[in-house]
Amino acid sequence: MGEKVTVYFFRKFDVIGGEYRVSNRRATLEAIERARGEPIMDSAIQIGDGELDEEGFRRVLKHRILRQLHATPDGGGFTLYVTHHNDGKGDVYRSETRDGTQIAWNTLDEVKKRTAARLLDEGHTCSDKCSDWELIED
Repeated sequence: MGEKVTVYFFRKFDVIGGEYRVSNRRATLEAIERARGEPIMDSAIQIGDGELDEEGFRRVLKHRILRQLHATPDGGGFTLYVTHHNDGKGDVYRSETRDGTQIAWNTLDEVKKRTAARLLDEGHTCSDKCSDWELIED
């Protein structure tokens, strides 16, 4: 079992936008210093050091939870996935293609709706060879 480390969200000035932005991921004080950010001290949490990447940032917790198979008229097909992400700010879901190309980020219901709309926009009509979303373990 690894050591406990403290990680923080941090602020960093966005030169292009002309304003401070809050990080999406927590990091150690050392990583924040290297990134020239300012730690938000009241966002501190303790995690195991195994949850850090090599730069000192907390890894994004992600896993596939749903899969949907689609058949195409030419006899081929494609697979879509929904992944669950959480970096301490709450649950976020992402639909993506088999190769990881993003389709939508949002709540689970909204991701399902946006993915269905995108399929229709691209001219895909589901047949009896297409599956509904099915629960998977990744």
